[in-house]
Amino acid sequence: MCKQYLSTEKEIKEKVPHELDSRGFIEYKFCKNDQIYYIEFNSVDDSMTIEALLRNLCNNKSFYFDKDKKINRVFLCKFPSDDLYNFIEKEWTEKIYPYGHNDFVHRGHYIAKEFKNYLIPKDKLNRSNKNDKISKFFGRGNVLNVYPQSAESNCSYEMTGQSYFERKVREFLDEKDAHDHSVFYEVENILAGEKSLGRRIKALFFDNKTQRKDINFHVFIPNVGGNKEIKEPESEV
Repeated sequence: MCKQYLSTEKEIKEKVPHELDSRGFIEYKFCKNDQIYYIEFNSVDDSMTIEALLRNLCNNKSFYFDKDKKINRVFLCKFPSDDLYNFIEKEWTEKIYPYGHNDFVHRGHYIAKEFKNYLIPKDKLNRSNKNDKISKFFGRGNVLNVYPQSAESNCSYEMTGQSYFERKVREFLDEKDAHDHSVFYEVENILAGEKSLGRRIKALFFDNKTQRKDINFHVFIPNVGGNKEIKEPESEV
């Protein structure tokens, strides 16, 4: 039930360039060593300020989720607002992850559960437990934030995976005395039907309000694994 959501290497080669081009990402190249695509930044990205990013998210809130286009955007910082907390508590409804998982096909989070420390105020997190809505939102009970992802593209087993880039974000935010560090983080799950070709991930790093262009990244990580012999996991529903 789960493997069908991954892509073969042939599908990646045939479809990904068209999908990137159609989104206006014309300058990119495939790195054989990392097995991912590196996408060039444009002049708009280079000139973006924190204020402009927040305006473009959703009415100056610190997050934006598009369940139809499978795009999630968040603004990460050491002292987050109540925006996402209020959304989860008042508007979000849990929907159990229906696809199943195993060692080869993971529950692939768009926004990592470790990022909740930079999205939910600490006083709200201190009151949380594994059964509350905050934990469920960042866990398995959230189809808004989870989709089948191969182990390779998630955990860097045979390629530079999503976890590598998530770690770069956390390390920047956790630097000693980095009270003014923040990161704009965007994940798009690019689909062909219900099959995931992979994830486009972009991060803009800010030291105070100065954009750190030297460490920004914009990549596409193929969700490859559909050509492997993978035992199908049982559904969790």
